[in-house]
Amino acid sequence: MLSTLWMLEVGHLFDAKLSECAYGNRLRRTQDGKGINKLSLGSFQPYLKPFRDWRDKGITAMRTALDADKKIVALTADVSSFLSRTESRLHA
Repeated sequence: MLSTLWMLEVGHLFDAKLSECAYGNRLRRTQDGKGINKLSLGSFQPYLKPFRDWRDKGITAMRTALDADKKIVALTADVSSFLSRTESRLHA
């Protein structure tokens, strides 16, 4: 409950400072964007679409760079695999 109270009273001020290019679990804001929507079901916006947008924009940027004969480095990580192994070790 303390973390929820902090989010409602203070955390939303930090979230409001982030631009639209910041992806992640963003708070559900009021339509004017000035406050947090305290009447919504859940505190955060759904994450699947922003994740897909982030992924697709990254792939597009890589394709554009490759088409322009630029050298790029792409780094990926399988966090779900890492978390599964970590969890297994904790329960062993």
